[in-house]
Amino acid sequence: MRWLVLSCLLWGCTGEGPSTPVDSGPPCSLQLEWGRMQSGTFVAFKDGDTAEITLGFQGFRFIDSVARIRSGRGSSATFKLQSTVEGGSPRSQDAGPFDGTIGADGALYVSNVQLFFNDLPLPDLLGKKVAVIVVANAGGCTGRANAQVALVRGGCMDADGGIASCDAGS
Repeated sequence: MRWLVLSCLLWGCTGEGPSTPVDSGPPCSLQLEWGRMQSGTFVAFKDGDTAEITLGFQGFRFIDSVARIRSGRGSSATFKLQSTVEGGSPRSQDAGPFDGTIGADGALYVSNVQLFFNDLPLPDLLGKKVAVIVVANAGGCTGRANAQVALVRGGCMDADGGIASCDAGS
């Protein structure tokens, strides 16, 4: 109590309670799309699309996706991804921060946003639908995107999730 009285004497008390926080600007929201690059063009995932499972370093299995962010601030983003494979429980992962690239359309493109499925056997994934929610934060702004996609085997992956021999024409 003495500290409070001393603080009031030294700094002044108005009796109005805590001071109003400094306004850091209006809250902002991102226009977030989650998708893939196809022939050099961004294509957002829509419900019913297929998403390839990629076999990565040390056998990691993931969807390698891209985020397109409009109306944001900054040149990097962090992500929270939630996936629910049909018949399963929701799983969450954090990713980033990742630096992005500003496209000709003024949007921020963030590559290599990877949604992992390492704890599930490949046969339990292929052909299944997965509901995905992606939340991005860029420069203090937040956006959300979601899609339900069907999981398919990516190129050069055998049925067990290993590397298969790939034909250059396939």
